[in-house]
Amino acid sequence: MYCSSSALEALSPTSAGKDAQTALWNAVRRFDASSPTASFILRMVLKADAQTISGAIADSVKPRYDGSASDVERLEALIFEGVKSKGGHATKGTMLQFVCSKEGVSVSVDGKPQGMAMFEGMGSAFVDVFLDEKAVSQSLVDSCLDTWCGSGIHQDTERLSALTKRFDEARLKENEARKVVYDLQKAKQLENRKEAEREVAKMNDHELLEQAEELFKEEQIKMAEEEEKRRAEEEARRASEEEQQRITAFETMMTPLKDKATGVEFDAKLEDRLYLVGVGVRKKAIINVYAVALYSSISAIEALSPFPRNKQKKDAQAALCNAARTFTPSSPTTTLVLEMVFKADAQTIAGAIAEGVKPRYRGPASDVKELESLIINGVKSKGGQATKGTVFRFECTGEGVGVSVDGNLQGVANFEGMGSAFVDVFTDSNAVSPQLVDSCLNTWCGSKSI
Repeated sequence: MYCSSSALEALSPTSAGKDAQTALWNAVRRFDASSPTASFILRMVLKADAQTISGAIADSVKPRYDGSASDVERLEALIFEGVKSKGGHATKGTMLQFVCSKEGVSVSVDGKPQGMAMFEGMGSAFVDVFLDEKAVSQSLVDSCLDTWCGSGIHQDTERLSALTKRFDEARLKENEARKVVYDLQKAKQLENRKEAEREVAKMNDHELLEQAEELFKEEQIKMAEEEEKRRAEEEARRASEEEQQRITAFETMMTPLKDKATGVEFDAKLEDRLYLVGVGVRKKAIINVYAVALYSSISAIEALSPFPRNKQKKDAQAALCNAARTFTPSSPTTTLVLEMVFKADAQTIAGAIAEGVKPRYRGPASDVKELESLIINGVKSKGGQATKGTVFRFECTGEGVGVSVDGNLQGVANFEGMGSAFVDVFTDSNAVSPQLVDSCLNTWCGSKSI
């Protein structure tokens, strides 16, 4: 249970017992300006289905709530839908949060808000479930009393109020002093202005004209600089809008792609504006080992658009490889996603990938060993076998290659040139998946340039 300090102050002067429990109960359920909410967090340690957990909580609220039974059904439905959204079971570790207020009870499941049972009196009824004389968790009540009874927090609050008052008084004096300083500065400015006027009066017409011309020139320069700045900002804004329109138009063209050999389908887009370029399969003899997808930036895809479909394939492949392996501010990342369709142990799959990188990487062999270790450790963390459905993700950048296994980041092989070498494995003239290259070319060659 979480509540305000003012509610806890109700326990401070008392010792543990019935009176203390009543004092805490009344303080938490009243929902006044000093204590507008109370929050209860329930973390599951035993698995229960959606109907069981929502029904149990609703059954505890019903006899304590004076409103309509349909109001409690609304609360029950929020809990039910929240648990249902995560598979229909509140498994061990599932967290239910109930924020109680004068307006009602809001419900969250694993941090995701489900809505609010907005009925006056329901917030207090929910508090009663855990704090009244028939509380469903006496251990919670005992914990509150043992922690805060006799704690002296009310005395700390009184001291804080006194300090706050002294601070406000000091701030008032400071403001008064600031006003005195301000008045003195204004008086000084007025005197300086009068002195300047007296100096001007002494000057002849020629001097005044020269001074006016100088001020005019300075003002013109200032206006020109401001106009230049305004134009630059306007051009940057327009360029940003055009780029966003370009991206929006491009994304309407994107669709998921399915590898025909394995039946694995890949999403059209990853985060950070990485778009699906093509899909393919990695074969070993007649065995399909994994499906693979290449994701890159719009500029990498546009590198293929000038080439006619089914013509100049070598040139188109070279253009794709060069665009995907060259990391710039507009195209900082290329990602390869591999989904296993054939079981392999950690050493086998990591070794096979490392063997593809070695001849293409110009750095020391120990760098490739580190990449291999990241893959091995990722597979070992899930039992030592890359079973069917295991997903590897390789984020290739100018700094190196990031490795994730089933969504869990294993680390980064942080070596310059390794990102490009990894891209080469799948896109150069000896690519390990010709089907991936063909898919990229067939999908984007001859496409309309954005």
